[in-house]
Amino acid sequence: MPSSPVPVARCRLLVLGSLLLATVAACSEPFPHEQLLADWTEEVILPLHGSLVEEVEKLRNATRSLAAEPSLETLNAARGAWKTTAVLWQEVALYRFDRMLLAHNQVSKRPPDVEFLEETVTAAPETLTAELVAGVGSLSKGLAAIEYLLFEPAGAEDWVEQAGEQPGRAAYVAAASEQLVTSAAAVRDRWLPEGGNYIDTFLNGDSETDGFRRSLGKVLNRVVAVLEESVREQLGRPLAAGGESARPERVEAPRSATSLALLRSRIAGIERVLLAQEGDGLRLADYADHLDAEVDGTALSTLLRNRFGSSLAALDAIPEPLTRSVVEDPDLVRAAYDELRELLVLIKVDLANQLGVTLTFNDNDGD
Repeated sequence: MPSSPVPVARCRLLVLGSLLLATVAACSEPFPHEQLLADWTEEVILPLHGSLVEEVEKLRNATRSLAAEPSLETLNAARGAWKTTAVLWQEVALYRFDRMLLAHNQVSKRPPDVEFLEETVTAAPETLTAELVAGVGSLSKGLAAIEYLLFEPAGAEDWVEQAGEQPGRAAYVAAASEQLVTSAAAVRDRWLPEGGNYIDTFLNGDSETDGFRRSLGKVLNRVVAVLEESVREQLGRPLAAGGESARPERVEAPRSATSLALLRSRIAGIERVLLAQEGDGLRLADYADHLDAEVDGTALSTLLRNRFGSSLAALDAIPEPLTRSVVEDPDLVRAAYDELRELLVLIKVDLANQLGVTLTFNDNDGD
């Protein structure tokens, strides 16, 4: 792991326009750009992708046991493994750069094709294989499809009883989890030198300076895109922030009651991109400190740390499931919605401007 840098002299940032590149003057020592990218990859990106494959393998093993012997014990183990994997995926999905959309969609794409899934699980269990799942559309496999089949019906006893009458349900879950191992490994391998070697693209680019600037832009654009979606889709639409009645059916994961856990993981993942914890290497806030970035006389890094703290605390204050809270505790949900909107503005406007990053407002990477 790269060692922590020695303190560097601060320099004054001159922002030319709202989204132009920054001009830095009078720096006595340059910022270690390469170390920032290396710390990201070694401490966050690669470990997350490796952990994803490990958790998916645990999910596969749990669903194999479920298919072999449906019971309350095996069902609860499979549901627990799915939740752990789905929560971790929220952080991994943040790193969907450059033509990775197709590979990421094989891991999770919503909403699941319920009609196809229900029709398919009526087939003979022995025909429901990982090879069959590999050939279906992305809405019929991956985490979202597995969630539907594992948590519908929601009652554990009802699910086990139905599995006895319809063994194809558990068989499809096991086959989809088997295929998910392949998909998760493909996402991981995009980064590895022996695979797609995207790590080299991320670290080096075409030149030392341009490589850092492009990678910085990719990261911050993904952060803004994911945060905007979280505010708009995961909280705004269920809450009906436009003044309509609450729409609990619009929450992200209503069947598994993990909507808040998934959202919290996504925000915590963004926090790991921007802020270093004890023992971490460099993060974006360190670069902002190097540029002496401030808002109304307060260090931007301090504002970010405070806003992340209040946003995560507001999410923690909402009782799960979110489907009930948007109806029974809308004030708590709105408080979290407002906190995340403030965080979005801080990142999208202040941080992007002061780091000199141009936001493209385009989360389609071409697949």
